[in-house]
Formats: sequence, C-alpha cells, structure tokens
Amino acid sequence: MSYCDEKKPNLFITNLRYDRGVNRKILLIALTSVAAIIAIVVLKFGNHERAKSPNTPLTAPSPTPTAPAITSTSDCSSLISEDLEINDNTARGIIGPDRKARVIKGYYSCNKPAHGDIILKSRGSSIPPIVRIMRAVPGDHFKLVQDKEHKRWNIEINEKILMSGDKNNEIPYFFGTETPPTLALYEKPRNGILGPNEVILFSKIPPGSQDSGQFGIISLSDIIGKVELK
Repeated sequence: MSYCDEKKPNLFITNLRYDRGVNRKILLIALTSVAAIIAIVVLKFGNHERAKSPNTPLTAPSPTPTAPAITSTSDCSSLISEDLEINDNTARGIIGPDRKARVIKGYYSCNKPAHGDIILKSRGSSIPPIVRIMRAVPGDHFKLVQDKEHKRWNIEINEKILMSGDKNNEIPYFFGTETPPTLALYEKPRNGILGPNEVILFSKIPPGSQDSGQFGIISLSDIIGKVELK
C-alpha cells in the first residue's frame, strides 16, 4: 500500500456515519410527530369528557305549561258526541242519576284541558269508562302533604290545598293511607310540575277511587273526551 493510499479517506465509513446521522434526525422527527398527535388526541378526549360531565349539575327544564296544540278551528268540526249513561259506579257523585250528559270524544285533541273539566276516562276495552274531574293540567305545580293526624294525604295544586265539598262545608280532599300513595312517585322526578299531556284526576267525594290518588298522573291519551251536561 502506498503512502497516498494510506491518506485516502474510507468512503464506506464516511457514508455509514452520514446515514446514521440522517436516520437519527428522521427518528427524532417521527417521535416528535407521534408525541404531538398523542397530545392532540388526549386534549380532545379530555374536552369531550368535560362536556359530558360538567362541574355544575344540570337542572331539569320546567315542562312547558301547554296542552296539545290547536292547529285550527276546524280541528273540532269532526268530533263525535254520544249520550252518556250515568250511574254511581261510573260517576261517583259527580253527576246525579237524574241528569243527562253527553261525551265529546277526542275533545282534547283540539282543546286545552282546564281545571274542573268533567271527563270520561278509559279503563281498557273490557271495562266501562269512568267519569272523573280534572284537578290539575299541564304546567301545574303539585305537592303531596301528609295528614299524620288522620293517616292520609292531601295535595296542593299551585300552592293551594285542593278542597272538596260545598263552599259552606269544605274540607281538604284526602286519599291514601299512612304509606305514600302512587302519586308520590311522580312528584320528585318531575320537580312537582306536570309535563305536557299530563293531568291529575280525582273523584268528587274523597277518598275517591280509580283516579290519581290510586294510579298517579294520568295521560291525556287515556281520556276519551269531555263530559257535558244536557
């Protein structure tokens, strides 16, 4: 080997060192990119979880105090009215046996329910319907009040105790026993507010039967129609 060959650089070693340097740079860039992608994913996931579980508790919106919307005055033109047979089993003192009445079927599909409406409620296809009084309508506030002395329950409608009887001899309407009635199961989940298409029905004479004191909140879809005296 000549002196010139000894001084000549080894091209293989030089290229190998160069390739290693380039590979380190590529690897560093790749690792940096992966770290950035992971950071973005973690940030988005964290924001999504915070959006699902905010620090402040959510409060249930108050139900809109409306009944089914009336689209036009012609909606009620096709309603059918039928004579109603009155007896104490179906009317429970609401309508006397000597009075004649009719039921307007589907009345609440185009009219808003109102306090004091006398209605005909369905009990299924094999059982005759019953007459009851509408005591609370969509949007009303209701609250059960325990009467510990008499071991029964009263109810407030819009912060007023529901009364029964004649004006000169009124008493709080009562129902149930010592244990909370079915209606109590509806109070807390609804924050004591009736939702759309929800009503409370009672008999005229307490403690009543087959009404909200026994079954709780009633859906408007279970009401056949409004009862009118002739």
